Amino acid sequence: MFNSQNVLADMPVQATFKPWDSHALTTSKSSKAVKIEVFTDPFSAESWAMEPVLRKLELHYGDLIEFRYRMMGLVVSWEEYETSGKGTREDMADQWENLSGPDSMPLGSKALVDNMLHSSYPACIAFKAAELQSPKLAKVYLRRLREMLFVEGVNIARWKNLKRAAREVGLDVDVLLLQYNNGDGLKAFLNDQKLAREKFIDEAPTIKVAATAEGSTLPVIVSGMRNWDEMKGYISQVLDQNDLELENPSNALECFSKFRSLSTVELQTLMGREDDGLEGELVELEEKGKLISFGCESGRIWHFIQQ
Repeated sequence: MFNSQNVLADMPVQATFKPWDSHALTTSKSSKAVKIEVFTDPFSAESWAMEPVLRKLELHYGDLIEFRYRMMGLVVSWEEYETSGKGTREDMADQWENLSGPDSMPLGSKALVDNMLHSSYPACIAFKAAELQSPKLAKVYLRRLREMLFVEGVNIARWKNLKRAAREVGLDVDVLLLQYNNGDGLKAFLNDQKLAREKFIDEAPTIKVAATAEGSTLPVIVSGMRNWDEMKGYISQVLDQNDLELENPSNALECFSKFRSLSTVELQTLMGREDDGLEGELVELEEKGKLISFGCESGRIWHFIQQ
């Protein structure tokens, strides 16, 4: 019997389960017009860099779109990662450096230099366990794990940090650990990997955009980072309509009413702003006790404080 505590104690997963296809999340019929499946990994820096675009989709088309996040498990272990020809740790460090900058999501180097994860599997399994408990909170959990990894440099392969993130977003930690340990989270994760293999998906992020109505146009599947105009075009393509009206939020607090935390570049994307004054406005909100921020060498994350 697989013991997930081995993974949480810095051991890579070594287990095989039968494909798990009966979970309610995969079989329930959606009432939304569009289903977006994001094949990703908590350790994927490109997925982190695409957060502003995905969040703008959620903000503008939330009534139309059902989002599903599929965990790929990019790094079972560094030995396997490097011997499989995917690259080296040095290659990944270069990628992170190329993705960081003042106009990008905050992305520090601490997690790769000082606090290297031994595997991305623990965070993948923990996310799927969280999704069994609450799909809504699981999305917030994935976001928090990425903030901890990319901005704070925290090793999210360790249970103490997975537990801390779960508690912060409001998950039941005891239930999370139970569904991690009893194999439910692992089965859901292996099902995601099976879906990725069937679709020949090996790059994160890969995004599948499909209309849910019978007889609709073929889905769109794209790999790698995509900008806002491209993603908006895919939505229009699968819905076969080009007149989707958009109205950007007029101030930062409107954005925080939808999302618990945002980076400066996310706020700029959501609000359609390119000026340099937004950072000052955020600082003022922090001084008034409405926001709290933390960051790394390339930017900051702003958290809304519930009054």
